[in-house]
Amino acid sequence: FKGMATTAKGWRTYLLRPKMSGPESVLREPLTNLQAKRRGYNPNLARSEWPLTRAEAARDYIGMLEDNVPYIACLERQSEAAWRGLLHHLASHEIDGYTLSEIR
Repeated sequence: FKGMATTAKGWRTYLLRPKMSGPESVLREPLTNLQAKRRGYNPNLARSEWPLTRAEAARDYIGMLEDNVPYIACLERQSEAAWRGLLHHLASHEIDGYTLSEIR
């Protein structure tokens, strides 16, 4: 069995390697069970403020989406105006009875 471990330490390393590199080895916050994204993160040293709970994170995300509503509405108005302009152009050139794919 070439390549297999022959010592107790080698077997321990062989058995622990998949566990240390798998998805269960991901560092997580102890209270919220969220994945810690920072490299070298130590929850015992980062206690100046509590991490966001899932509800607080969802609230912040929804707030960010709500801030984008006026921008999306503006894009929708511009898109509708462009389509109305195209339909008016097509109607003025007497190609009203054709579909867009036939005009191409």
